[in-house]
Order: sequence, then structure tokens, then C-alpha cells
Amino acid sequence: MAEAHDWASEVVAHLTTAGWQPERQVDLHDWAQELADGSGFHLHAAAARFLSEFGGLNVPRIRGLGHEVASVTFELDPRNGEGRRDWFRSLGCPARGELYPIGDAGGGHAILAIDEDSTVFMLFGNECRRIGTGAEAIANLVTGRRP
Repeated sequence: MAEAHDWASEVVAHLTTAGWQPERQVDLHDWAQELADGSGFHLHAAAARFLSEFGGLNVPRIRGLGHEVASVTFELDPRNGEGRRDWFRSLGCPARGELYPIGDAGGGHAILAIDEDSTVFMLFGNECRRIGTGAEAIANLVTGRRP
């Protein structure tokens, strides 16, 4: 059973429009195999939990300004991080354990990754920014909030 989320109604409505629903389950086998074979990424438990609920969503930015930063379009497809394992390691993110790609943001201008404690990071250039933990990160991306 998926965890209950304490999201604002605007977040629920926006994600529902993008295809999310409570109890959503995505088959991760093909993604996990492709990333393991192609880049050496190994699907850890936190990434599996996150992607089984949110994988495959393509979420447009909300209209207007974000609450603290701009809301961004994001696509939750881990293949968008294919071939970037060495780059992940070179950034020196304050991640717990390995980072696993979960998608991209801003039309590919940043990669989203999750660590083994469910913390989501936005990676771009030489930057590694914490977005939030699990479902909190989704809400922060939708509403333009800082964690």
C-alpha cells in the first residue's frame, strides 16, 4: 500500500492531471535492467519505492510564479540519467549511499536523483541541490518551494 501524502489540494490536482493516482504502481523491471546494464546503476529500495509510485509522470509547471522559486516541468523517467553515474559521483552531493536517477527537470536542464534515504536532489552543471524527501520533493517541484 502506498503511503498517504499530506499535499495541498493544488498539488494533488496538478499530479492527478499528469496521471498520478493513489495506489499507483509502475513496473520497474525494464528501467532497472536497462540502467544496470548500460550505466551500472543498481535500483535501491528508496528509488524503487519512489519510481513505483511516480515513475513515468510528465508534470508540466504550474501557471504563475512558484512560492519561493520557479515551478519547473519535470519528467520522472530514470533513463534520463543514463550514462551519468560518474558525473553523479563527481558532484560531491551530501547523499546517503548511492544516487539513482529518477528523471529530469526543466526540459533536461537538470537531472533528478534520489539517495538511499529517499532524499531527492536536482543536479545541474557542478551543482547538487536538495529538493526534499520522497513525496515532499514532488510537492516542492510542483509548487516552487525550497525544502
